[in-house]
Amino acid sequence: MTDKMKSCPFCRNDGASEYSLNVCKVATRHVGWNYTVECTSCGTEGPYASSADRAITAWNTRANAEALKAADELAEDHKQTREEICELADFFLHSEGANKEDCAKVFADLQRARLRMDKTLAAYQATRGERE
Repeated sequence: MTDKMKSCPFCRNDGASEYSLNVCKVATRHVGWNYTVECTSCGTEGPYASSADRAITAWNTRANAEALKAADELAEDHKQTREEICELADFFLHSEGANKEDCAKVFADLQRARLRMDKTLAAYQATRGERE
């Protein structure tokens, strides 16, 4: 078997009390038999896997709730920053008396920064969706 299982992320059961963390063999629709870790304290089940070792690994490598919350906050900051970049770009591009060449250069730089931020956010959202 793989290393010791981490405690339950919901009830913090570590398997040392009257409740346990069990590796269960379960029948799944269309796939046949799979394995999962089950907390007998709160009933939480981990992801299904093709072996007991893989079920334990999946249980132990689940996403950390605090890290996901911080990542969500970062994504929200990203969206706000993106809006500010768009407003600045629009202001520079349409301001009266401004040197249009300089404004176009600033606008292009801001557009590139916005595109990089969009790619980063899309990658984050894709991994976030996989974790839920």
